Amino acid sequence: MSNSNVLKSIILTLRQAFNRFLSGEWVEIINCNTIDLPSDNEEQPGMFADYPDVGGVTEICSMLGGISKKLARRLLSNGQIEHLLIGREFKSTKEDVIAYIYNNKK
Repeated sequence: MSNSNVLKSIILTLRQAFNRFLSGEWVEIINCNTIDLPSDNEEQPGMFADYPDVGGVTEICSMLGGISKKLARRLLSNGQIEHLLIGREFKSTKEDVIAYIYNNKK
């Protein structure tokens, strides 16, 4: 599968997940105990599995659907995405990008 097809698949999955989350469907599923949530120490395959655990601006752009580097740097410098500044390079974890996605749903 090419990188563009993988990215399209991730974006489609994220859109579907957001729609389910916003509709309250996930809350009902979790309240009914019909799914098993992984514990904190379990490997969680799925979202961004093909990305490194810690990435820079380029990886963040890709994770967020191909946003510009300028926008990614703005999100990082404004503190909207948690990060470390190593020299002049922004570094962020997959978990921080996922947290940004879930905290900024509309």
